[in-house]
Amino acid sequence: MSDEPSLANNKLPKSEPFLYSYFSNPKQPLVQPLDVFAPCLLRPFHDEPALSYSSSVLVGGSIFLTGGLDESEKASARVVEVRLTCFDKLPPAGSAKECKYTVRASMGTTRFFHGSALLVGEKRILVVAGLTVGEKATAQCELFSIGENSWRPVRSLPVALGFVAVASSTPEQAYVFGGARTDLPASSAIFRYDLAPDTWAEVTLAENQGWDGSASSILARADDSRLILFGGTRKSGGVMLDSYIYDTAKMTLRKAARIAVEVKAEWAGCVTEYEGKVFAVQKESCVVYDVEANRWSVTQFSSESASRPEK
Repeated sequence: MSDEPSLANNKLPKSEPFLYSYFSNPKQPLVQPLDVFAPCLLRPFHDEPALSYSSSVLVGGSIFLTGGLDESEKASARVVEVRLTCFDKLPPAGSAKECKYTVRASMGTTRFFHGSALLVGEKRILVVAGLTVGEKATAQCELFSIGENSWRPVRSLPVALGFVAVASSTPEQAYVFGGARTDLPASSAIFRYDLAPDTWAEVTLAENQGWDGSASSILARADDSRLILFGGTRKSGGVMLDSYIYDTAKMTLRKAARIAVEVKAEWAGCVTEYEGKVFAVQKESCVVYDVEANRWSVTQFSSESASRPEK
């Protein structure tokens, strides 16, 4: 008998927008309406423990928040796991108020406006660069073992940057696109991290269809061999409404569909990929990219659903 649950009886209309995630069991995807999911993702950014400009990674039924600025606007090394217990059941059971906080082991370096990624298929989170004390850019990187609740330093990024876009495509690799610091409005560099030898290598594109560098962009896994880059600010100035598909095997960066709204990494409560779609929840909306159709859609939440939940 299959251990995959049937979602046929959840009585949710197929036309309603949903957000999907694997959570703790990749064979048991759970389905949530976006207006139910959004407050849960946004709650960690509006409630205790207060952190801003942190980086978030969705791991199973939890969000891991790393670093950020604390209540006194000092760079933090704090790591908080936010367990979305409301997703232990199909909707409408559960609510945003069921989120639970667990303080995990702190990073070795205080940082904010940094990047992070869950290594695909692994229980490890790679944290990359960012800004630290005095808003100085750092190149230092760290690897977090979720099971062991421990951090270890890994090879530093070749250049100190904040506002980087980071994603993983395989268990052994991660990519960093763009970034910025006070003397560098936006970088056009691309770096690949290889876990086993613990090395960074700058990527030379075989084809580039118009990306000239960006900061505060989002990089997400589109499928086993492709990443999607979107949002942020262009090196040439202005909001980046174009999106780009990076082929990790061919090392090509090709233009994809444009987004109708401004998106920034620091606004996103969470980014996840499921069944050919990439979801980025931010503020009062969620942008969704259909990889096969090369199409973006935007779902606006009601002010009630995206507001701060009651304590």
